[in-house]
Amino acid sequence: MRTRRNANDFIVIFMVVVIMAIANKSSFADANIPDINGVAHICVFTSDMSKALAFYTDTLGFEVVHRTHLDSGYGFGLVRRGSCIIELLQPDDVNKVKSRTTGPIDHIALEVKDINTVVAKLKAKGVSFSTPIIDDPNMMGGVRIAFFKGASGELFELFEYLKPVPALHNTKAAKD
Repeated sequence: MRTRRNANDFIVIFMVVVIMAIANKSSFADANIPDINGVAHICVFTSDMSKALAFYTDTLGFEVVHRTHLDSGYGFGLVRRGSCIIELLQPDDVNKVKSRTTGPIDHIALEVKDINTVVAKLKAKGVSFSTPIIDDPNMMGGVRIAFFKGASGELFELFEYLKPVPALHNTKAAKD
């Protein structure tokens, strides 16, 4: 289990370095880091693979793109919606899955075009939100957000940009 912890620590450190490089507007070439195309996936541990897969497919509209059992003792599933890929891992000993505690990665944010419609659809499917829709006109030209928990306790944020943010939505501007 210690090996898994070290691997998770490495992933968190790597993501922090990448985020800091972007925030400081330094290029990856300047940092001697090979080109990075984006996030490959986000891993969520679950104690009930069937329940997690049902949540992602039936509630959030993801599709299952791969499912297997790994020799290392984990059920493995990949679900995808657009460019968002979630890896679901269920250890053979489900007692190894700990309930969510705040850690270095706090939530998964899903960008939406119409938060009111998405919230209404998710509520109709039984999703309970931990916050109402929050409007923040001062963040990045205005955003609307709302939080809810997934089937395995993972925290989700729905995130609607009210205006395009050139550094995020214009590929050419993001590369400059």
